[in-house]
Amino acid sequence: MFKGVFNRVFNSLVAIFKCKNNLQSINGDNNIQAIGNIIYTGEDYIRQLPEVDVNYIKREDENLIINKLKTEAILVVYAVSGMGKSAISIAVANAMQKEFDKSIFISGNKLAKKFDDIVYKRCAYSESLKSLLVREKTLLVIDDLEENITDIYNEFKKYNLGDSRILITSKTSKYIPPESIFELKHPTIQECKKIISNGLNESAVNEDLCCIIRKVSYIPLLLKLINKSLIDNSLNLADFQKDVDQILAFEDENKNVKIVDRLLNCIEANYANELKIIKWLDSIYCDAGLLKEMIGIGAFRTLQSRAIFDSSESVNPYTVKLHEIILSAIKLRQINSLEKSEIAEKFIDYFTELTEGNMYFNALFMHKKKVLELCEPKVSWGKKLYLFLKCTFDGEICFEKIDKLSIPFIGTNEYNDDQFFMYISIVEYMERKLYVLEQKDESMRSEWIKKCLEIYNSFLENSAISSKLKLILLHHIGKMYFRNGQIDLA
Repeated sequence: MFKGVFNRVFNSLVAIFKCKNNLQSINGDNNIQAIGNIIYTGEDYIRQLPEVDVNYIKREDENLIINKLKTEAILVVYAVSGMGKSAISIAVANAMQKEFDKSIFISGNKLAKKFDDIVYKRCAYSESLKSLLVREKTLLVIDDLEENITDIYNEFKKYNLGDSRILITSKTSKYIPPESIFELKHPTIQECKKIISNGLNESAVNEDLCCIIRKVSYIPLLLKLINKSLIDNSLNLADFQKDVDQILAFEDENKNVKIVDRLLNCIEANYANELKIIKWLDSIYCDAGLLKEMIGIGAFRTLQSRAIFDSSESVNPYTVKLHEIILSAIKLRQINSLEKSEIAEKFIDYFTELTEGNMYFNALFMHKKKVLELCEPKVSWGKKLYLFLKCTFDGEICFEKIDKLSIPFIGTNEYNDDQFFMYISIVEYMERKLYVLEQKDESMRSEWIKKCLEIYNSFLENSAISSKLKLILLHHIGKMYFRNGQIDLA
């Protein structure tokens, strides 16, 4: 009897001692387990808050995130892979942890949909995550959450969180309310230079780093890999300046994947066709309207929510900028080509359907390389020649080559809407050549104006042409009269 009582008392004292030791950690403890429908798979699932990496370079966005967490109970920090979401979330949590009773870190890639399955078990006491967040002032960090992020966010919104705060990092912000998201921008140029030069003598990095930093899109993960290569003496700055894209073949040792795979894995599986179109466009800066037309508004918004566009570097609301290194990664992929004729037709139709103006010309010149590739004058008048003339300077046009194309005088009753750009391309060509003749041969100027007027008036004689085309032709006839000094007729 005495022995049984002694054993019970002894076991109770051991339990109290263990419980006391566990409670001493304000960062949670390694005895946290999940029971019920098991989703706990190891100590790396729920663990105490990691310390800030000794090589971490403090970033301006830290204070912005801390300030936003003061007003928002749940905050999703999203950015493209490698932008330093995990590192900055750990830095923020360490800076804020004294304000909370507990600070907890969860690996988001192992989370299930239901949080009722996560239970704290400390000694003989168990408590669900939901209960803990509601009962105690808790800071919860969920790192790298992708699957079911919307469901998990909505589940948390049901909780009466009070003073508890939840910081989630993800590569997507899709379907998360704007007030609950924070797009992590790239570090400043000075912060980037510190990452590259960390642990190195100034003489080792005294060259201009801006070009390299820009080409890797300011992404901290890539900057750290460059820094590691410089420390190891496996490569030098000159190697990266010559070919910075070689970094895509490097391996991310923490995740055991190549950098190119890490950058694209989050989008490639579901948006392969959209990546093919981006590869085909081959432009860092893209007209937003064109991209929406080419890949669809839904896909555009998804890619936008996955931060593959660099919003901090966008020129205006109508332009998107791809991260330069991500475009390089997409171009490296062995992507089966789409039906190019169909894409090219959609591309050309987009520009020919736009109205003229500053936005139109900005978009056209942004994609000038592709326009020239598709629209070099070879066959006939029409949309392609019109676009070619619109986005080229006089010195870039071989007028002799275009002169060899016979100008079609379309019959009286044969006009239809498909022929609109045949007329317009001829008008554009006639006036572009006039500008050149005025610079080179003034004696031919009057003769060419006369020729322009003859052709424009012959077009007007076609009773079948649309009222829109008639208005355009009358406008250009007036311009020719004005250029010829015939003000009254103009």
